[in-house]
Amino acid sequence: ISGRIVALADTFDALTSKRPYKDPYPPEVTFDILKKEREEHFDPEILDIFITSFDQFLEIRSKIGTFEGKTDQHFTLSERDKTSNYIVV
Repeated sequence: ISGRIVALADTFDALTSKRPYKDPYPPEVTFDILKKEREEHFDPEILDIFITSFDQFLEIRSKIGTFEGKTDQHFTLSERDKTSNYIVV
């Protein structure tokens, strides 16, 4: 169970962090990507709990410099994610 929790936390961190190859993903895109991977990459029960507290995780994440003032209009999907069927709100 701890591995399943860490897998979700690691993905959330990767999506919401600036990387050399991408800017942080906006919360709406992160949320959609996580939901789409339910039962594929993430334990559905753990993901449901995480999604229930999604706003709290975003608040915690914002305190450590995430999203760095970026808005959706400054956002572009990475090359890999451009080929996925993620819903972008």
